[in-house]
Amino acid sequence: MVRMRTVVLIVLALLFALYGFYCYRLYQRQRDVLFPGQFMSAPALLQRDGARVTSLSTSFGNVPLWYLPASSPTAPTVLFFHGNAEFIGNASDVVDGAAAHGWGVLLVEYPGYGGASGKPTEQSLDEVATAATGWLSGRAVHPNRTIAMGRSIGTGVAARVATRHALAGLILQSPYTSTMRMARRFNAPGFLVRDRYDNEAALRAYGGAVLISHGTGDQLISFDQAESLAAISPRHELIAMNCGHNGCPVNTPDYWQRVAQWAQRHRIDAARDSNQVHSASSATARQ
Repeated sequence: MVRMRTVVLIVLALLFALYGFYCYRLYQRQRDVLFPGQFMSAPALLQRDGARVTSLSTSFGNVPLWYLPASSPTAPTVLFFHGNAEFIGNASDVVDGAAAHGWGVLLVEYPGYGGASGKPTEQSLDEVATAATGWLSGRAVHPNRTIAMGRSIGTGVAARVATRHALAGLILQSPYTSTMRMARRFNAPGFLVRDRYDNEAALRAYGGAVLISHGTGDQLISFDQAESLAAISPRHELIAMNCGHNGCPVNTPDYWQRVAQWAQRHRIDAARDSNQVHSASSATARQ
């Protein structure tokens, strides 16, 4: 009996040691898993009439921007943050859908992606998102006409920048409640997560309108996480889609018509403060 207990204890100790080593390696390599695009080749940038390709200056170097202005001074502009295995060159669905309604679009590349300087981390993405908001303001696009939009991992970036800068609206595609919860997929404790995006906390602090779309068959980020986010406020709307994590029909005219109707219901499709817009426009004209 004593020998059996000894064997059991040895086995448990070995299993605990193996799990500890697994967690240690996962902690070390988690950003490689969370941001695989830094190791991938980026597609060519989109070609659209009137678009501008430039870069954003940050503390760690330059990050590419792709900008298509809105068709009118009062139309909103979408500030878009893509998924972790995407690039700004993959965002044709966002550009075409928004442009069809006369909206502007600013695509922001991630640090370390597609030739951008730096490394993708919570801190570097926050810096880029804040700088991009300022970049738009410098071009007469006030926060009250800016809609943050994020896809998958980008929902954390979008929710945070919308909350911190009181943006007019927030669109989340396939969002998660928090990256700490997502650690469960790897059988690891949440406290090991280095890049801590908490969409539940962000949406509780955000007073604006939120539109969420999510696939009911999503095996990567479960649909119940979108339901939890939508339940936070009456101003949060949820579009349930019959799809998985990838391939949801978010590039169709029907989807963007629903987006436009959402913006109209919440009065995001027109400037809420004409004096601010006029002041911003005048400042830009003097530059």
